Amino acid sequence: MRSRNYDREFTENRRNRIQIRKTKNNKKIREIWLTSFITVILVSFFLSNFWLLIKTSKEWPTLIEKQANAYDIAMFFTIHLINHTFNQFIGIIGALMLYYFSYKKSGTKFLLLNLILMPISMLVLLAGLFGAIFLMYVPAKIPATQYLTPVTLFFSLLITIYFWVNCLRLYKVNKAKKTEKENAE
Repeated sequence: MRSRNYDREFTENRRNRIQIRKTKNNKKIREIWLTSFITVILVSFFLSNFWLLIKTSKEWPTLIEKQANAYDIAMFFTIHLINHTFNQFIGIIGALMLYYFSYKKSGTKFLLLNLILMPISMLVLLAGLFGAIFLMYVPAKIPATQYLTPVTLFFSLLITIYFWVNCLRLYKVNKAKKTEKENAE
């Protein structure tokens, strides 16, 4: 017959093993979230710069045809670059806030706000994707970039869905950690 001490030690060892597994799993989820976060940041940066190039390249021939002076060309690029830089600055501030409050502080409120707002952006991407696909079949003179739009929107949508799933997993980990901390106190 086993003693009570043996039963307590066995139960405690089992709890410790489960806790170690949970910790490893939580660490893995946090690492996957960080990787997907960095992927989203890099992909959105490269796609936005790519589309800025495409957008401005359509207007270059008009500048050349008008034989615009250096001032007009400088103003053209300055306006586009200021607008683009401002948009990227706002995106970087939002990304840093998400990283700090969700990953560093293991918070849930900002992550929950992100989980609520991301499906709205997914719907906008989906609507843009259907619109781009529809425009491909409209009989008209279609520029070469028209075929890139559905591809990039589809790629962006897949990355956004992947990031949203990882945000949901991180939310669950942070929520469990918060609950565990409250129960310990």
